[in-house]
Amino acid sequence: MLTDYEGYSDAQLLQTYQKGNEVARDVLFQRFRILLHRFFKKRISGNREEAEDLIQETFLEALENIEKIQSPARFRAWLYKIATRVLARRADNVGGCSRR
Repeated sequence: MLTDYEGYSDAQLLQTYQKGNEVARDVLFQRFRILLHRFFKKRISGNREEAEDLIQETFLEALENIEKIQSPARFRAWLYKIATRVLARRADNVGGCSRR
Protein backbone atom coordinates (compact mmCIF):
# COMPACT_ATOMS: atom_id res chain seq x y z
CA MET A 1 0.00 0.00 0.00
CA LEU A 2 1.31 3.44 -0.96
CA THR A 3 0.54 5.06 2.39
CA ASP A 4 2.90 2.65 4.18
CA TYR A 5 5.83 4.59 2.71
CA GLU A 6 4.69 8.20 3.08
CA GLY A 7 7.05 8.84 6.01
CA TYR A 8 10.07 7.53 4.13
CA SER A 9 12.72 9.93 2.85
CA ASP A 10 13.59 9.93 -0.83
CA ALA A 11 16.79 8.05 0.00
CA GLN A 12 14.89 5.40 1.99
CA LEU A 13 12.40 4.92 -0.84
CA LEU A 14 15.20 4.60 -3.39
CA GLN A 15 17.03 2.04 -1.28
CA THR A 16 13.80 0.09 -0.71
CA TYR A 17 13.13 0.09 -4.45
CA GLN A 18 16.68 -1.02 -5.21
CA LYS A 19 15.98 -4.04 -3.00
CA GLY A 20 13.08 -4.95 -5.31
CA ASN A 21 10.07 -3.16 -3.82
CA GLU A 22 8.01 -1.76 -6.73
CA VAL A 23 5.62 0.09 -4.40
CA ALA A 24 8.52 2.18 -3.08
CA ARG A 25 9.32 3.16 -6.68
CA ASP A 26 5.71 4.18 -7.27
CA VAL A 27 5.67 6.33 -4.13
CA LEU A 28 8.96 7.97 -5.08
CA PHE A 29 7.81 8.81 -8.59
CA GLN A 30 4.39 9.92 -7.42
CA ARG A 31 6.18 12.30 -5.05
CA PHE A 32 8.11 13.87 -7.93
CA ARG A 33 5.40 13.90 -10.63
CA ILE A 34 3.96 17.27 -9.58
CA LEU A 35 7.40 18.81 -9.09
CA LEU A 36 8.53 17.67 -12.51
CA HIS A 37 5.30 18.90 -14.05
CA ARG A 38 6.01 22.38 -12.68
CA PHE A 39 9.63 22.14 -13.81
CA PHE A 40 8.63 21.39 -17.40
CA LYS A 41 5.67 23.78 -17.58
CA LYS A 42 7.92 26.70 -16.56
CA ARG A 43 10.29 25.90 -19.40
CA ILE A 44 8.07 24.93 -22.30
CA SER A 45 5.17 26.56 -24.00
CA GLY A 46 3.35 23.32 -24.50
CA ASN A 47 0.26 21.61 -23.30
CA ARG A 48 -0.28 19.31 -20.35
CA GLU A 49 0.17 16.20 -22.49
CA GLU A 50 3.61 17.37 -23.61
CA ALA A 51 4.67 17.93 -20.01
CA GLU A 52 3.39 14.44 -19.14
CA ASP A 53 5.40 12.97 -22.01
CA LEU A 54 8.54 14.69 -20.69
CA ILE A 55 7.83 13.42 -17.17
CA GLN A 56 7.44 9.87 -18.46
CA GLU A 57 10.66 10.15 -20.45
CA THR A 58 12.44 11.42 -17.33
CA PHE A 59 11.12 8.55 -15.22
CA LEU A 60 12.04 5.97 -17.86
CA GLU A 61 15.58 7.29 -18.10
CA ALA A 62 15.81 7.32 -14.30
CA LEU A 63 14.68 3.68 -14.14
CA GLU A 64 17.18 2.66 -16.81
CA ASN A 65 20.00 4.26 -14.82
CA ILE A 66 18.84 3.78 -11.23
CA GLU A 67 21.79 1.55 -10.37
CA LYS A 68 24.19 4.36 -11.32
CA ILE A 69 23.09 6.71 -8.57
CA GLN A 70 25.94 6.78 -6.07
CA SER A 71 24.24 8.69 -3.28
CA PRO A 72 20.57 7.92 -2.59
CA ALA A 73 20.38 11.17 -0.60
CA ARG A 74 21.02 13.04 -3.86
CA PHE A 75 18.10 11.45 -5.72
CA ARG A 76 16.28 14.76 -6.20
CA ALA A 77 19.30 16.47 -7.80
CA TRP A 78 19.99 13.39 -9.92
CA LEU A 79 16.39 13.27 -11.17
CA TYR A 80 16.40 16.98 -12.04
CA LYS A 81 19.65 16.50 -13.94
CA ILE A 82 17.92 13.84 -16.02
CA ALA A 83 14.91 16.15 -16.51
CA THR A 84 17.24 18.89 -17.74
CA ARG A 85 18.77 16.50 -20.29
CA VAL A 86 15.32 15.38 -21.43
CA LEU A 87 14.34 19.03 -21.90
CA ALA A 88 17.53 19.76 -23.84
CA ARG A 89 16.85 16.82 -26.17
CA ARG A 90 13.33 18.11 -26.70
CA ALA A 91 14.68 21.55 -27.56
CA ASP A 92 17.10 20.01 -30.04
CA ASN A 93 14.35 17.94 -31.63
CA VAL A 94 11.74 20.69 -31.75
CA GLY A 95 14.12 23.44 -32.76
CA GLY A 96 13.47 25.78 -29.88
CA CYS A 97 12.49 25.93 -26.28
CA SER A 98 11.59 28.84 -24.07
CA ARG A 99 14.06 28.59 -21.18
CA ARG A 100 14.25 30.79 -18.12
